Amino acid sequence: MAQQCIFEYCNFGKGYLKITFPAKKNKPTQEVTINLNDYNMVYGVVTDIDSLVLKIKEEAGKAEINSFPSILLLLRCSQTYKTSMYIPIKNSWQAKNLYNKDLKEKSENSTYYIVNNSYKRDAGYTFNTYFMHKDIVESFLKIAKQLGTDVAEALPYGMYLENSNEFTGTVAYFYIRQKACTMILVSDQNLITSYDFEFENEKDIINKFLLVASKYEFEFDRKKITHYGIDSDEPIDLKLGLIKLEEK
Repeated sequence: MAQQCIFEYCNFGKGYLKITFPAKKNKPTQEVTINLNDYNMVYGVVTDIDSLVLKIKEEAGKAEINSFPSILLLLRCSQTYKTSMYIPIKNSWQAKNLYNKDLKEKSENSTYYIVNNSYKRDAGYTFNTYFMHKDIVESFLKIAKQLGTDVAEALPYGMYLENSNEFTGTVAYFYIRQKACTMILVSDQNLITSYDFEFENEKDIINKFLLVASKYEFEFDRKKITHYGIDSDEPIDLKLGLIKLEEK
């Protein structure tokens, strides 16, 4: 797999863009975070693209990146939303066809970029569809073009978070940066759901978790969430009554 440059874009609060430059022969992976409070944003979209491109090029120069690899765009955005579709058919091919038919109707004339995942249940399949606002994605297509590269893929951050970790059992995981939280539920290595939200304190996170957990445990074959993990840029003490994974 070719190396990629990871763009983690968050538009909660003042927003930030975290760039992870891939490792080079004599250099490890390098990271830089650009706070976006100095760049114009309209409805969560950076409109001051030229200035942001100049800043990215400046940081790339410091990291000795002479040419940009393709970009993996990860979004933590208030404009991203998700729908779920449960199909009580045990045949995976038939279930997938029914879902694709429904997805085709939703995607026609859509103002969103769409990605999806699915997981097997005792009596069928659930398909999750994530809708990422097209204006946000297309702003980064323009940024990539000015950097001489392209956006290889755009994903909600939660999908990347699940793919880049090896979760076992049924786990709630919290990724926290600059007062924004990405919360995912993973069961048997399947992403069940992902949510992005702002918070002020631990109570806000716990309340969001309880709402999501109660819905999940009721709907998903009554499997209990047993563990939780956290990766946070500030001290957070979540009293969830679950077994805590090793903290990053």
